Amino acid sequence: MTLILGNREIGELISMRDVIDRLDITYQDLGNGLAQNRPRSDIYGPFQNHSRYVFKTMDGLVPRFEAAAIRLNSDNIKWNVASTGIRKDKQPTGTGGKWIGLVLLFSTKTGEPLAIMPDGQMQSMRVAATNALGAKYMAPPHTPVYALIGAGHQAAAQACAMAMVRDIKAIRIYSPTPASREKLAKELVSELGIDVQATYTAEKAASGADIVGIATRLPG
Repeated sequence: MTLILGNREIGELISMRDVIDRLDITYQDLGNGLAQNRPRSDIYGPFQNHSRYVFKTMDGLVPRFEAAAIRLNSDNIKWNVASTGIRKDKQPTGTGGKWIGLVLLFSTKTGEPLAIMPDGQMQSMRVAATNALGAKYMAPPHTPVYALIGAGHQAAAQACAMAMVRDIKAIRIYSPTPASREKLAKELVSELGIDVQATYTAEKAASGADIVGIATRLPG
C-alpha cells in the first residue's frame, strides 16, 4: 500500500535524531560505493509573470534500507534585488499559496511505491542533519557557542540538530530582519532551554563562536 503523507504526519513519524542517524549511515555507504545518487537536474522554462519556471529533480538509492527515492520540484522563481544583494526567491504559486515539491519513495525489493509526500518538512530536517554531521566529524569536541546566520525556514532545525551532536551552551543569531531573529531566539530558548540571543550584526554573532552555521538564501 502506498502511503500519502503530509508535512504534519512526517513530523510526527520521524525525529531529528532519526534523520541524523540514518543520514550518517547513508553518507558512509555513499562514500564506500554502497549507495548511489545522481546529480540534480534543473530544466528552465520560459519567463512568465516576471518569474521563470524551473523543473528540478534528484534521486538516490540506498540498498541497505531497500529504498530508492526521487525528489521533484515544480517552481516559479524570481530573482529580486534586496538590501543584501540579489535573492533567489521561490514563489508560492500553488493553490493556497503553496510551494510544489514532492518525494516519491520506492521499495527496491518489490519495486512498488511506498510513499508520496511533500518535501518541505524533510528538506529542512535533511539540511539540518547534514550540517550537524559535518560538525560531528570535523568540529572540536568542546564547542559551547554556536553562531547562526539566518532566521528563516531552515534555521530552527539547524540549531536543534547542532545541539544533538555537540553540547551547545549558547546560540547567537543574526538575520537582517530584526523581527525574524528575535522570534527565532525566543523559540529556541523554549525548545532547547539554553542561552539564545539575537544580535544586530553577523560579526557580533560570529565573534567568539566555536561553530558558525549558515541558513540563508544564496545570491543568484
